[in-house]
Amino acid sequence: MPSRPGSEVSLTHCSNQIAVLVRADQAGAVAAALGVAPGRAVRDGDGTLVTRTAPDAWLLLAPAGYHVESITERIESYADGDFASVVDVTHGHTVVRLHGSAAASVLSRVCAIDLGEAATPDGTVFGSLVAGISATVVRDDVDGERSYLVRCDRSYGRYLIDVLADASGAHPADRHRSAGKEVGCAHHTGTGRLDPR
Repeated sequence: MPSRPGSEVSLTHCSNQIAVLVRADQAGAVAAALGVAPGRAVRDGDGTLVTRTAPDAWLLLAPAGYHVESITERIESYADGDFASVVDVTHGHTVVRLHGSAAASVLSRVCAIDLGEAATPDGTVFGSLVAGISATVVRDDVDGERSYLVRCDRSYGRYLIDVLADASGAHPADRHRSAGKEVGCAHHTGTGRLDPR
């Protein structure tokens, strides 16, 4: 969503990120190597956001252009013979970043989770209904400013964008066009493309 004068939030389509779902024993070698507690997210040295969405499941969000094979090899090296599955889920979901000082206020209009600092600090991962659809939300602050990644099934992507645009007060004509530099969905500033196709 292009920023308007006085705008305190930006909405960016981030589905060009590489998304990989990893499943492994919650007490095994992969869990120990990834080192992320359930319900938390940590960015590694490669810029990949490692989120633990369940005790035995991790969603890795890597920058666009990152090779899935590299993640697969990395997980296999961690497993060292233990069971682990690695599935590329990049094209099955829509990911949107809601960023800015008003991001929590906007998200709270369509999500019943407590978004206060004490309940959901930076690095929190949770599943919830967002405007009635099942979604995974990751708080991933950028340069000290509130920022959320919201991920849902791709079939609901357009709806998610429209709902978040409505909640943020975006002008209808602004919702699906590109303006200026895309918000770098791994670590970023700016605005970007909303069209999920």
